Amino acid sequence: MLRLTLRTLLAYLDDTLEPAQAKDIGQKVAESEFAQETVERIKKVTRRRRLTVPPVLPDDHSLDPNTIAEYLDNVLPAEQVAELEQAALDNDVRLAEVAACHQILTLVLGEPAKVPPTARKRMYRLVQGPEALPYRPATAAAAPVAGVTAPEAVDEYHEDDLLSSVLGPRSVLWVLSLILVIALLVVAVWLAVPPTPPSPRQGYVAAARPRPELPADAPKVPATSPTKIPDVPETPAVPAGPPVEAVLGPPPRVVGEPLAEKAPDSERRVIATYDTPTQPLLFRRRETPRWDKADPTEGRMSTTDTLLALPGFHPELLLEGGVRIQLWGNAPDLLGVPVSESRVTLYVPAQGTDADLTLHSGRIFLSAPKAMRPTLVRVRFLEESWDVTLTDAETEVALDLIGQPSKGPVFQRDIPESPRFIAYLGVVQGTAQVRSGFETSGDMTVGAKWKWDSKGGRPALAPKDDKDDPAGMNRFSKAAPATPAAKEMAAAVTEMARRVGFGQGPFDVDFDATIKEPREAISRRVLSAWMLAAVDSIGYLIDALEADGAAARDAAARALQHWCAQDPSRESDLKQILSTKALFNDSQREVITALVAGSPPPESADKLFELLRSDRLAVRELARMHLAKADPTGAKESRYDAASDQRTMQAATWERVWAKRMKGKTGGG
Repeated sequence: MLRLTLRTLLAYLDDTLEPAQAKDIGQKVAESEFAQETVERIKKVTRRRRLTVPPVLPDDHSLDPNTIAEYLDNVLPAEQVAELEQAALDNDVRLAEVAACHQILTLVLGEPAKVPPTARKRMYRLVQGPEALPYRPATAAAAPVAGVTAPEAVDEYHEDDLLSSVLGPRSVLWVLSLILVIALLVVAVWLAVPPTPPSPRQGYVAAARPRPELPADAPKVPATSPTKIPDVPETPAVPAGPPVEAVLGPPPRVVGEPLAEKAPDSERRVIATYDTPTQPLLFRRRETPRWDKADPTEGRMSTTDTLLALPGFHPELLLEGGVRIQLWGNAPDLLGVPVSESRVTLYVPAQGTDADLTLHSGRIFLSAPKAMRPTLVRVRFLEESWDVTLTDAETEVALDLIGQPSKGPVFQRDIPESPRFIAYLGVVQGTAQVRSGFETSGDMTVGAKWKWDSKGGRPALAPKDDKDDPAGMNRFSKAAPATPAAKEMAAAVTEMARRVGFGQGPFDVDFDATIKEPREAISRRVLSAWMLAAVDSIGYLIDALEADGAAARDAAARALQHWCAQDPSRESDLKQILSTKALFNDSQREVITALVAGSPPPESADKLFELLRSDRLAVRELARMHLAKADPTGAKESRYDAASDQRTMQAATWERVWAKRMKGKTGGG
């Protein structure tokens, strides 16, 4: 396991560590506030212009180029390493020099320099031999031996070698070598091809007709000379050899069958430009847990990095292939669709494809505003892959990926059920086509939607009376409603965008502080809870279940359930995080996991009312959330507050109202 030093930190920033080492160092950086400040300081000093020259002291060897080189090569003695790192941390100029040298060496050693042959010849011609070196003592000439002729001087730097002088000019030598290589290749190919086996000749075999038996008293027929039959060579016998196994070719492909999908390209390189500085964009490198903020002054985003739009933020990217992607983060009270953060990963597109990406969660908009031909975008999610064709530059489509908690038994589950996932593609403007395996949509115009359900079979056009889409034609509208709650949430989004734009991270610490501050506006505290879920800060989100303020606790409960439903593996992650919370016992951890991962049916109401009287505020808040979804009228009439001293009486009132309503439904049936 690597130690967190300045050298390993530089290797982590320049992406020269192995994936496992990078993950280990990334976790250490995320846990160390000093390391995070050093990272930000390195980024600033390496970009600062007009840095002064560091003062040179007689006894200071930290500025010696050889010392810095030995430090970067990890061969410097330990006592000098500590001295050099301390000097670099104390002085911005020295820190910039060490970091810049490490970055330059990473680039140079990662891609070997290509020297043209003409440049190599010119460089060698600049050297005139050892006698041209200054301060070089002249070599004494050896005295000739009597009777022996003095040897001639040998020119060590002459360009012609012995082979060239014997066989002629070097150009002729190259031609002869090329001809010899071609001849050897022809002979090798001729020897490698097996000779064609002789085909057996078709022969004929004379078959004698059986003579009929004549009766004894039949007249004798004079014998005739037999007709001469020409000689026919017999077919040579072919010895029986070992059985030959048939070599099967590739299986036949049905006409119209789509080609096999390839895994996304794992190469990491810049492929997109982030050009909306007022809408912050976060990104996370592969195998690292830390979220960083994209720099709007550079705007270069790379493949294999996970890109994130926080709830309420709408950053945009322009890809090399001309495709524009808008990540659409949604916030409570803005749009009536169950999407929150938007998370995607870009890849290097394959030949014939203009863009390749994975939609992990949320909503995105796709367009190609300058396209001169149809644009093909490959969209991946879960184990599905859709090929979306934008007909022209006027076409815009939207995609939603929604995870919903599993429905069914919650408290006594033999086998945990995975969440239900629904994907929509809708045409906002123009005409588009979608292909998923053998299924094709044909031409889709404005208002048409293509739907996939993880528990409902193959994708197809969404019906007009889709029960999963109450918004209908207005599903992909970008306009927020003109309600007081929507206006307050829009103001909270603007303020949080300003804070994230000026912040340097870790952002989950800022969101947690906003939730815990009672003087903050309610809308900002609610939005911060959803932002904690967006950056996977589940430890802080679990703590927010017991925060002051019913609205903040309700937002934390809903955001936590939303986070768990966006990936089938997150339930196990939730269990692992809960195991680190010493405030909960084992039974409480099991109840919290069940309430977060599932959606209890109405038959579980008795158990939920029992949990309203739990001694843990987090358990009471999660039970209240589920009961409020099933019985919003009872929640309003009882005014149940999980943190109130009157919660026992309020729970009893709510339970009586629920029982009366259920009895009325049963009697009416």
